[in-house]
Amino acid sequence: MLSKPYWSEADEIQQEIMADPHYSKVMTALRNDPDSQIGFSLVQDRLFYKGRLVISKDSKWVPIFLHEFHSSPVGGHSGVLRTYKRLAANLYWPGMMNSVLQFVKDYNICQQSKYEAKSPAGLLQPLPIPKAIWEDISLDFMSGLPKSIGFDAIMVVVDRLTKYGHFICLKHPFTAQTVAALFAKEIVRLHGVPSSIVSDRDPTFVSKFWSEFFKIQGTALKMSTAYHPETDGQTEVLNRGLETYLRCFTSEQPNCWADWLSWAEYWYNTSYQGSTGSTPFELVYGRKPPTILRFLPAATGQLPADPEIPIELEQEIPVVEPEEFLKRNNQDVSQVLVKWKNQPLSEATWEDEVTIRGQFPEISLEDKAVSTHGGNCPFLEGCGLCVSGIFLSFQCLL
Repeated sequence: MLSKPYWSEADEIQQEIMADPHYSKVMTALRNDPDSQIGFSLVQDRLFYKGRLVISKDSKWVPIFLHEFHSSPVGGHSGVLRTYKRLAANLYWPGMMNSVLQFVKDYNICQQSKYEAKSPAGLLQPLPIPKAIWEDISLDFMSGLPKSIGFDAIMVVVDRLTKYGHFICLKHPFTAQTVAALFAKEIVRLHGVPSSIVSDRDPTFVSKFWSEFFKIQGTALKMSTAYHPETDGQTEVLNRGLETYLRCFTSEQPNCWADWLSWAEYWYNTSYQGSTGSTPFELVYGRKPPTILRFLPAATGQLPADPEIPIELEQEIPVVEPEEFLKRNNQDVSQVLVKWKNQPLSEATWEDEVTIRGQFPEISLEDKAVSTHGGNCPFLEGCGLCVSGIFLSFQCLL
């Protein structure tokens, strides 16, 4: 069975557009001449503007969408530009930028939780631009967090080219050995071993084990120096953004921040980055992040969603296991005659011995379980079966 969610409320937006005098005229003109309205198009009788679903400026859905794309775990309480970019990838209505600006400006949680950003003093010394993704990374730690499911720190790893990041939970005290093992598990297995790592002078990194580990892997650590005070500035900026995200969603329950970390990673990687002019998700995967437009109902209609799981799916399916091996043949492909538990003798079946041994390794089939009389016989002489330490007598199927 193929299951696919769809946006059941999209038809309400369609009804609003058809009731809008201006957009109804636009749709009529497009039906007569698809090129009559610049930028507008009809797809399955829905109005789009430059690939974005059109909604009315005074629609009741405007505040709902603003909340969805700004205040939800995917929206991440982002600023005006990132919230607008996320909205504009899906929807269009006149004056969208002003709506976003006013909404973010008046949102209390953002005003209480966010820091004031200022330009750094002095001139920066930028690092060379990487030539490939996940070849040059930056790494830092966020510590001093309240205990959450036993974790109290976060390891932040960022690809310097695409800005794609991974947020990994840690427990204090962590050593170079535990960090190296976690790095291999969460980063190396996905992206391979980087050629360089940018980090601050964290005690974990200066340990001999950490340095030797990356030296063996062909990695050269680039530690911060007085000449390069902004060496790890990229990760420090991301740390502040991650702290803000967690503060917005867990300020009332600080001990549950670990539950939000996966959503924080998705939010960050699908957010617009001014330095690249795109999202890390698109640069790594070569496609734009998923939008709500993929959940629009098809023109042919959709089946209504069933709020409850069918009873048949909730019932436990009984597992049928072998009870006895009745007979074995001596052909090229060894097979055994299996009597199944709670099944009559007439339901016994010939099965491949190798397959049965793989599926039910706890059942032992002795080599003596071969008929010494040949052909059909009333009994198997000296045959037996050991199941979980209990010796069972064989039956011969006539």
